[in-house]
This record gives sequence, structure tokens and C-alpha cells, in this order.
Amino acid sequence: GLCRLDAKGWTRFTAPNDLPSNRINDLVATSKHLYVATDLGLVVIDHKGNFVQRTVDQCSEDLKRKCPWHASVNGVAVDRQKNTSWMADIGAVHRMRGRIWKRFFRDRGLSSQKLTRIAARNGHVAVGSSDQGVFLRKGRRDFKRFDDQNGLSDNWVMDLEFDAEGRLWVGTCTKGISIWEKGTWSHLGTEDGLADDYVLALKELSGEMWVGTLSGLTVFGKCGAETLSTEHGLSGNEVHDFLLYDGHVYVATDGGLSLIRVLNDSQREASCSQ
Repeated sequence: GLCRLDAKGWTRFTAPNDLPSNRINDLVATSKHLYVATDLGLVVIDHKGNFVQRTVDQCSEDLKRKCPWHASVNGVAVDRQKNTSWMADIGAVHRMRGRIWKRFFRDRGLSSQKLTRIAARNGHVAVGSSDQGVFLRKGRRDFKRFDDQNGLSDNWVMDLEFDAEGRLWVGTCTKGISIWEKGTWSHLGTEDGLADDYVLALKELSGEMWVGTLSGLTVFGKCGAETLSTEHGLSGNEVHDFLLYDGHVYVATDGGLSLIRVLNDSQREASCSQ
């Protein structure tokens, strides 16, 4: 299920009353909503704490309704520059802008029925899959596919993220990270300081890219590549997600939740020189 931490402590929200499924695949928040992707649909929570479930059953008689076309919703993303939210179920992508939903599927270049994650920034949208690599869309164009035959290191994409400079970081299942920049792919792996080539999660925080792997957490940033694991106090080595809040990064691992204090710029520079 979903757990919320506030001044009163922990509150748990579970299926079937609050969520369609207790398996959470992805989370993203805006100033007004929290989008929760689950194995059986999407949940939208507003700032008042109201839960609205969007499931495939709601589309059974009308495909134009606000609902996924497939049961499992695997990814959600927000393009903050365009004020647009996106959702990926296993076989279609949905753009959620106000009251209007638009769908993208095979006729717009999405040939996979195994979509995994989605990222969006400044009109660019990237969708990962577990069988056909990455699908990238710029502006109003159709999605273009990139796989291991044209630059991507592995077709099984676990997560992806646009950084502040517009580069697309793609975390793969067995072959590290591929980075798309100005039409060219480059790669990062264990030889570049990555904790493990099995990547689970990517997120840019405070200008640095945080990467969760099967063997710990690696941060690519001001100090180069730095890795933390259970040997350094991390609660688990399988790192699945991150959240920056109130000066700390909350790190979700297979062994529980860890908090890492974020240094300011001067402290960061000092730590790099040590």
C-alpha cells in the first residue's frame, strides 16, 4: 500500500478502499495532486486528501473516459515546463492536461505492450519498455524507437529521467546507463563508478543524478561518482526510489527507508576535496 508520514506519524492507505492495488509502481507529485501508479490502475490524490481511482473497468464501454486502457499502470510523470501530466500503462501512454486526456499507442509509434516507465520535460517525452528499448517523442511528433541496434545499451529499461540540461538518462536491467544528448548515445557502467550495471531507479536531485542499483546507491555529481551501500549505513542495497524533502534525501531500499542529509554547495565542495 501507500504510507504517508506527517507530524502525526505514519498513516497507511490500502486496497480496496483507497487504492485499486497494494502494489505501487511509481509516484509523482505536483503542487495540486499526487499521482500513484499501481498494478490495477491510477490513483489521483488532491491537496485535500481526496482519493480518485482510475481503472481500466471505467473504459470498458467508453474509451474516451479518463482511465487507463490496460490494468497495470507502470509509470507517471509531470512535465513541469508544460504543466502536463503523463501516464504509461503497459500498452499505451496517456497525456493528462486538465480535463482532457489524449492517448498514444501503436498508431503513434508505441509498438511495445511492455511499457515500464515514463519521463517528461519541456515538451519531450520518453517511455521505457522491457522488450523494445526507449520511445522518444519531441513536441507533436510521433514516438521514435531507440534500441540496442541504434545506440541503447540494453532493450530492458528499468527507469529513465531527463536532467536539467535536457539529457535523457536511461537505466537498463543489465548494462548500466545510456545517456541521450543532442542525437548521440553515451554510456556509464561499473567501470565509470556505477555500483552495479543492474539499474533500478534514476532521479536528479539538487543538480546531481542519483542512481539506485541492485548493489547500492551511486551519485553522479560534483564529486564524480560516489557510491553508498549497507557498508556505509544504507538500510538495504536494492535502491528503488528517492525523494528530496526538507534537506534530506529519503531513499527507499529493500531493507527499509534511509535518510541522507544533503550538504549545501560550500559543504559539498569541501567534501569533494577531502
